[in-house]
Parts: sequence; structure tokens; C-alpha cells
Amino acid sequence: MTNILCSCTASEASDIFDVVKYIRHMEECLSRKTENDRYGSLSPAVEQAAEILKYLASEPRMTVSLTTISKALGINKSKTHILLHALEIVGFVSKNAETKLYTFGLDVIPVGQKALENINYRKLAKPFLEDLARETMCTILFALIRGKSILFLAKETSGLEVDSPISIGESRPLFRRAHGRAILAFLPEEEREGLLSGNKFFSDDDVNFIDNLQIRQDVEECKQNAFAAFCGSVHMIQSIASSVLGHNNYPIGVILAIGLLSEPRIPDCGAKLAKAARNFSIVLGMDENEYRKV
Repeated sequence: MTNILCSCTASEASDIFDVVKYIRHMEECLSRKTENDRYGSLSPAVEQAAEILKYLASEPRMTVSLTTISKALGINKSKTHILLHALEIVGFVSKNAETKLYTFGLDVIPVGQKALENINYRKLAKPFLEDLARETMCTILFALIRGKSILFLAKETSGLEVDSPISIGESRPLFRRAHGRAILAFLPEEEREGLLSGNKFFSDDDVNFIDNLQIRQDVEECKQNAFAAFCGSVHMIQSIASSVLGHNNYPIGVILAIGLLSEPRIPDCGAKLAKAARNFSIVLGMDENEYRKV
């Protein structure tokens, strides 16, 4: 920190201290909303530092240049540089020495984990799953994306004898069957094209990989309908899936319907599933005004 201050003016050094002081207490201040009046409004430097963190979170790659951040947020490059230095000091931002690009630092992880702990996905998903189970007469599940897999967190049955064998706590590979197509369709175009332009990666039976050209066609259909469907090995046992998006319109999970569905019923059930997934996404922080039916 001493080296940074030596190269700054008194005003710039004051900004750095200002940001460092408030960033160290940011989590505590934000979690105690009842004390907002006591703290008053944050200084402009702190507000701008918070905007930088939110901007990094909104970028799918979460790796951005100083110039890009400056232009996107309307903060001059000199001030942006000072703010990024301050965020580096507290470990919230990290700079790649070779590429000069900025990303999140390791110290932001426990803050994010703490926020996630406060989200009860099962409780929030329950009313949507209950309504869908009643309306579609299918077993309805919600799964959260975890790396290269999805983890099933909630399940509601229709009361029929036919039920999905999937249990809460089980996981499945990410790019498989209906849920994989739905997730792939809602990925940012650049990320999706990167996958589809590479080696085969998608499978419906965990053994054989499907040609990317076929998956591309399936994804285009899903982009039009906002849901994907897959017919299992048992006649008429269908699975339908639609992506659940987070605050930056990036897939964080999927709602899945499994049941005895004839072909004519699939569009209606799929539309109900897509609507529920969209409304659940809004509850989880997706911007309704920027929702894209991809």
C-alpha cells in the first residue's frame, strides 16, 4: 500500500484510504439495513467501488480491462485505477500481471458464500414446483448448477404412480438430455458458440456423444420455445426443462418436469414450465426488463 500512496497525490491517497476503510466494513454495513440511517450515505468513492464489483459480477468471464470498466461505468481512468488498487488491497480484486486484466480476488469468496447461505432455494422454489406438479400432473424438480453438474435441491410429485427416481441431493452431468439443452440455450452466445464449435461434449446416455450440429438444431428450437424436451427409453416418459436465471441473466439452475406425456401435451406443459422458470428467475434477482427469450 505504501508504494501505491507514494505515487498518488494527497487527494488520490485520501480516496484510497476512504475506499479501504469502507470496503473492510462493507459486508457488515450492507447486512445491517436497520443501521443505514446511522451510517448515512456512502462516499462517492465507496459507491463507485461497489459499482466496479457489481460490473465484474455481471461479466460472464469476470475478467475485464481498466479501460472497459472506466467506459462502462463512466468513471475516468485515473479514478478507476485508484479504486481498483484499493480493492486489490482488501483482496476483493486481483490483477493479472501479464494481461493487465482485472477479476475478483480470493477475499470476495467468503462474502459471496455468506450471501448464498442466506438463499433458501428449496423454500423459494416450492410454490412454483407445487403449482406445476398440479397443473402438468408430472414430477417437478429444481436443480442448481454446480460446476459441470446439476444438484437436485427440491422435488414435488403429482400423486400419480409414475414418479421420477431422482432424489433430492442427487446430481447429474450438466450437458445431458432436456436440462442440458435448456441450459445451453440460455448461455451467452459467445460461450454457447465456443462449446458448439469445439469437440463433442453432449450426451443423452452418458456413453455416446452427439454431433454438435444436431445439438445446435435442438438449441435453436429451445431458444424459440424457452424449454427443451427429451423422450426417455420408456415410451411416453418425457422430460421437459427450462433454465432458471440469476441477477445477471446467466443460468444458475433448471426446472425439470418428468412424466407420462403424449406429444400433443408437450407444448402446453412446456409453456407452463417456461413461465414458472421465468417467474422464479425474477424472484432470484433476474432483471425482468432485460429478460431475453433467447
